Amino acid sequence: MKLALFFERFRTQLPYVGYTLFYFAAFSGFLFTAFPYRVLRDRIVLDFAKEQRKSPHPKSLSIEDLGPAWGGVRAKGVRLSSPSEKAGEKPSALVVSDAVIKPSFAAALVGTTDVSFSAQLLGGQAEGRLVSSKSEKAFTLKLAKIDLKQSEGASSSLGLPVEGVVDGSLRLELPDGKGAKANGLAQFEITDLAFGDGKAKFHDQLAVPKVTVGTLYFNAEAKDGSLKIARLGAAGKDLDLLGEGRIKISDFLGDSVLECSLRFKVADGYRGKSDVTTSLFGKPGSSVPGVVEIAEPRLRASKRLDGFYSFRVRGTVDKPEFTPDPGS
Repeated sequence: MKLALFFERFRTQLPYVGYTLFYFAAFSGFLFTAFPYRVLRDRIVLDFAKEQRKSPHPKSLSIEDLGPAWGGVRAKGVRLSSPSEKAGEKPSALVVSDAVIKPSFAAALVGTTDVSFSAQLLGGQAEGRLVSSKSEKAFTLKLAKIDLKQSEGASSSLGLPVEGVVDGSLRLELPDGKGAKANGLAQFEITDLAFGDGKAKFHDQLAVPKVTVGTLYFNAEAKDGSLKIARLGAAGKDLDLLGEGRIKISDFLGDSVLECSLRFKVADGYRGKSDVTTSLFGKPGSSVPGVVEIAEPRLRASKRLDGFYSFRVRGTVDKPEFTPDPGS
């Protein structure tokens, strides 16, 4: 009797189940065939440009193609360009070969934005999530196997090839959506970090043989909009590097203000490795400056008695300014 009653109820509810399945099938078919993805792509680029007008260092965004993905949209050929500092110099750019963005429709029904994303870039993977409501925002980001050798920005900022692999995570909570109130954690490490390749020349003078740094660690905690650096350093084979300070978080992360110090020392073993390295950094134990100090006066001005080059770092994350500070 109970079994017959169950089948009777199932039979009466079957049309509603069918209507629901048909709706989702039709809606999915619309998204995959008729949705105006080209219009959406242009709108995203336009909205990004409008938002960047508020930034002192605006970036530009381009998207080669936008199309459907299961539960969201897929973007290909995404290029985020930063303006060059020197006239005639090519702007640096971050290129994302493939990205999938998935909004939560359930969150949208209650007035909340909840978007997750994953992207293939620089030979690695980035994953993250943005949740935004009227009262706060929360942002998480995870990086895995990001290859700095493929980054235009890392090499152009130093003038030398850079290699290394980035892994780590960032978590920020922003009450009222304001960077000035941000709380969270940042933990990153760059393994196998190195500069130079023996071919690229420093200030077009001498080619710099590879400088092996090893693993660089960056750990910081954000509280009330101030990201305090708990650990920034590397003890490498050819170079030691140490840093400390704070970053005042802005609504645009690239515009966050730096208040840091940075110092590094080239190992005597590297300086005496060959005639080229001796010419570049000077003979170990000698006070005679090398080519790098002659070509870059700020380096010579930053040199301390213990052999470290020391700098105060100001400006923004996108546009850092290095001032010699040998007294620190």
